[in-house]
Amino acid sequence: MLQTGGCYRCLRTLEDKEQFVNDYIQWYFTYRNHVSFQRFKDGLATLNLFNALEQHPSLFLPYLVYSAEDLKAETLEALAWLLDVLMFATGLKEIPAAKLTPQPQLTFQKHSRFPEANVCSNTLKLPILPSYEKFEEAMSYGIRNSPGFEKKRCPYYLHI
Repeated sequence: MLQTGGCYRCLRTLEDKEQFVNDYIQWYFTYRNHVSFQRFKDGLATLNLFNALEQHPSLFLPYLVYSAEDLKAETLEALAWLLDVLMFATGLKEIPAAKLTPQPQLTFQKHSRFPEANVCSNTLKLPILPSYEKFEEAMSYGIRNSPGFEKKRCPYYLHI
């Protein structure tokens, strides 16, 4: 494993040992996992989430870093809401392990008060409304009252 990490060499001094340990740690935690980190970044780049994370890291901290804080009902409700949005926009009950194909798109529309979705192209069309309160109400009503792809209603439902 040391040779794979490019750290296999003769150690003659204490400084050589320290350099060896630093090189090995850098290889083990950074270079060895580079492909995994890149795939994670590419996944976050979907819908520009990676850019938002870079610009506002403190807003995403509670979602990306473990906290010993107790799980609250509001947190579970927010998660359930995100799953409802996923189901509405893509027809999927959970995010696929590989990636969403085609890549999700977000568009805006003026002609409708409620959100619309095209699950074949993974497109979510959001209404442009005069206030955030009206937008929030229309989104909640539209998504929670959509029929979705429940097994009882649609014989073509595939659980992925």
